[in-house]
Amino acid sequence: MVADVSTLVAAWIDEVHEALRPVSRPLSGAQWGPVTMAHATARPEWFSSFDRAWARPWQGSDPDVSLVSASFADLPSSVSPPPLRRGDLGPRGEVVGLEETDVRLVWQEAAGHVLGWDPATGQAVLLTAAEPSGYDQVSPLRFLVHWTAAASGGFLAHAATVGRGGHGEEPRGLLLLGDAGYGKSTTTLAALNHGWVTCGDDAVLVRPDARGWAAYAVYAAVKTKLQPGQEAPAGPDVVTWDIHGHKRAHLLTATDDRLLTPSMRIDGLLALDPWAPADRPWATIDPAAARRVGAPNTVMPLPFDRAAVLSRFGQACSELPARVLPRRQSLDDTLRDLGEIVDDVRPRVSVILPVYNGARFLARTIAAVLQQTSGRLEIVAVDDGSTDDSREVLHGLVDEARKRGHDLRIVEHDGNRGVAAARNSGIAAATSEFIAFVDQDDLWSVDHVEVLLAAVRRERAAAAFGRMEFVAIVPESAQAWMRREWFEGSHPGRVVGAGLFSRALFTDVGPFDEDDGSGTDDVDWLMRLRDSGQPCCEVDDVVLVRQMHDANQSKTSVGMASRLLAIVRAHHARVGSQARPRLDVVIPVGGETAYLRTAVESALAQEGVDVQVILVNDGLDEDLVAHVPSGHIDRVRIVEHGERRGAGAARNSGVAVGSAAWVAFLDADDAWPRGRSRALIEALDGIERGIAYGRQVRFAGAEVPDEDQPWPVDPSPPVPLPGALLVTRRAFKVVGPFEEDLRVGEGIDWVERARALGIAERAVDDVVLLRRAHGRNMTAEMGESRLDYLQVVARARQRNRSQ
Repeated sequence: MVADVSTLVAAWIDEVHEALRPVSRPLSGAQWGPVTMAHATARPEWFSSFDRAWARPWQGSDPDVSLVSASFADLPSSVSPPPLRRGDLGPRGEVVGLEETDVRLVWQEAAGHVLGWDPATGQAVLLTAAEPSGYDQVSPLRFLVHWTAAASGGFLAHAATVGRGGHGEEPRGLLLLGDAGYGKSTTTLAALNHGWVTCGDDAVLVRPDARGWAAYAVYAAVKTKLQPGQEAPAGPDVVTWDIHGHKRAHLLTATDDRLLTPSMRIDGLLALDPWAPADRPWATIDPAAARRVGAPNTVMPLPFDRAAVLSRFGQACSELPARVLPRRQSLDDTLRDLGEIVDDVRPRVSVILPVYNGARFLARTIAAVLQQTSGRLEIVAVDDGSTDDSREVLHGLVDEARKRGHDLRIVEHDGNRGVAAARNSGIAAATSEFIAFVDQDDLWSVDHVEVLLAAVRRERAAAAFGRMEFVAIVPESAQAWMRREWFEGSHPGRVVGAGLFSRALFTDVGPFDEDDGSGTDDVDWLMRLRDSGQPCCEVDDVVLVRQMHDANQSKTSVGMASRLLAIVRAHHARVGSQARPRLDVVIPVGGETAYLRTAVESALAQEGVDVQVILVNDGLDEDLVAHVPSGHIDRVRIVEHGERRGAGAARNSGVAVGSAAWVAFLDADDAWPRGRSRALIEALDGIERGIAYGRQVRFAGAEVPDEDQPWPVDPSPPVPLPGALLVTRRAFKVVGPFEEDLRVGEGIDWVERARALGIAERAVDDVVLLRRAHGRNMTAEMGESRLDYLQVVARARQRNRSQ
């Protein structure tokens, strides 16, 4: 049936297109992101106004979309209506039978128009019964833009953009999220009056690429609601256009980089909250909260492709930092906060630069770092006892770094302690969330930070590496020790200078080996990183140029070969001892502790898994060490909450201090059977972002059921309760933390959010949880807090409506 409907609709679009083309006049057409559209119309008196609203007019050949617009009255009598019945149409007028095909058709009888598109031919048709309304003239063909945006790998967002840049510099800024009336358009106009730029309001194309996320201009209109007698805020090069007397469209100059730019690099998301107290400060929010604000009004009005849009919107929320801003009492206050937020979401990177007698290289090396296309940089230059002019050169570059919006800090060693010690000193002095390295004689590409940071966020990785090239900067007579293949193309960047690293790695992997005098300390550290199991990724971009000269350490090191052999042997020893998967088991302790030791013992007894138990003391005035089995204190970590914060907050704290690739949760009065963790891990084999769960058995009393005997009651079906759950750490980062405002139901809420984001899910038939029933169970004591389950249901319904 689907194939039949698709064929009929495609044939009808082609028939209409052929019938109208001879009587149609070309208009300007338009371009949004990578999509180009030619537009011809049989009713220029109706549709010429569309040209005013497009942000980027386009006239050329071989467009992606060839649109013909007309009145129904312009169709020849030989052309019949679309081959549809009323029952074929969904709630938005979309043809239900086309859900799984590429052909798109919407027939909205109330609005009096039909819009269809066949991507196989690029042909599109728009038929209306009457002249388009004012709204249609400001935001024309939104459905067509939506379909082509989805086909290009992006999505049409109900959002606005504000940022800084232009005049030849790529603008960077924020994607403003919020429902109608939240203040997106008013905020955008206010920003324009203060020298900011936008690439669109109300609807922009958002799309990921190798450098992160970008927004592309679609319409040139900023729309604001006006009360009777209220004047719209003025702006440079803005023409005001009334729409039905209650909204005003401010038509900006077509993309000229002064007000309206063709595109904008998105550094973060900003959710506008008109209901919060005006004096509440702006704050960080998690990906799930940003998605709740922006997804419903983006997805709900759209016919077709809604699952793809929702998935991509969720991806953007998980990869971009998000903030929330209450509505201020004045636009000046809003603009002040916008400036702070733009600076706050820009990625902060500490660049560690070891220096030893490198005066002749430093100016060029630091200039390459300062030319980065992204990031607020803190260059920590560590002078390792230089005897040349290195320190003077460094101090002379401090002002230049400041002029470019970055910092250059200088750490000085009294004597020459080696490059490993210099790197460690730089890490200790660094203050940013990401760490990068550059040697005094190497050069970064201008997009080093941007490309690697985008990869870290996209892949949920702890580190990212690019490729590198070699260039000789000495006469040919001094190149005898160099290898010809070094200079043939690019190479995998297996050096720290080609990487970007999460700061937490240097706690997990440890510092550089300062006893290594052979110059292989970075090789040793990178091998330890590899053996740690921390997720790393690679990109194909060249991010580092290594300058080869007569003083390269790699040429002059003594004992390098023997040291490399020792590093490889240490690697094999680590691999042999770490063949088993590592698991963090988080146990919140906020009440009953009579059964805690049993819970801890059952977690430590897991077979085939290296377990770290993380006990989170949620406000109890009790030393939890007493509940740790003797001889196992090295496998148990205790986190203290000064006051009771709830199970959700306790689980979040436990996950935050762990580092294993696998995470599981166990209540203090429950227990696990011995093989549960291995069974769940095997269920997720090869899945980086997934959850697994199994069956549970309820029991009463102090004694845990004997696993070698039949279960006292039949196991329940697999249910993803927190204690029955296993989560990959990468999945937890995508979904975000547990909601901390729920006393019960936070686990159900978390799993529903994971499902909405498309996280892989596996159920096993094994018993994975032994759940104790006793008179002091939390659910028996919660009373009115069980109403939190209604909150969980309401939030789930809101997410479902956005799907």
